[in-house]
Amino acid sequence: MKKKLMFFGVLFVLGIFVFICFNICCKKSGSEKTQDISASLQGNIKSKDLFNKVVSPSNEKKGIGNNISSVNRESGGEAQKSPFPDSIKPDEETTVAKFDALTDQWIRPNEKKVTIDDVNNYVKRFKALPKLRQNECLQRALNLVPDENVMLLAGILLDKTMDKESVNLVFHDILNRDELVKKPIMKEIFKDKTHPCWADVAWILDVTGELPKSK
Repeated sequence: MKKKLMFFGVLFVLGIFVFICFNICCKKSGSEKTQDISASLQGNIKSKDLFNKVVSPSNEKKGIGNNISSVNRESGGEAQKSPFPDSIKPDEETTVAKFDALTDQWIRPNEKKVTIDDVNNYVKRFKALPKLRQNECLQRALNLVPDENVMLLAGILLDKTMDKESVNLVFHDILNRDELVKKPIMKEIFKDKTHPCWADVAWILDVTGELPKSK
């Protein structure tokens, strides 16, 4: 009887020992798994942070902005260059300045009348202007030259070799001048049927009843 009790007692102690050992092992494995999971999560977070730093929109924009600004700094000087060669520009400005100075001589009525030599010289200087600057200089002259000296501009209008745009500018300006100024010029144009403004002049003279009678 005593032996049986001792046997069950030993079994009971062994069972408790096995149970304690099993719990200890379970706790260790659980803590190790928890550490592995937390370590992996931290690794993922670090990876995501690194990924965001590399490809985040703000960094991309900064990179693009820096690239653009660097390109602009490199190409900015070239973008502001004049389309005209440096060797030509001074001569061009000098030609324009001389023509404007000639126009300024006629912006006030003078006792001296405009002569045919004055007209020819003015037309010659106008033709010598760079094509891209003629319109600018002509507009200035049309605004400054008074009716008393308008024959200076009529020389451009009556020159059939002149650019059509320049002829039209002078023609429409003269139509807005005083009647005593524009009538002699219109009649002069009417004499030449090959003039680009002849049809307009003929219609105006017809409407006003001033169309010269054909012989």
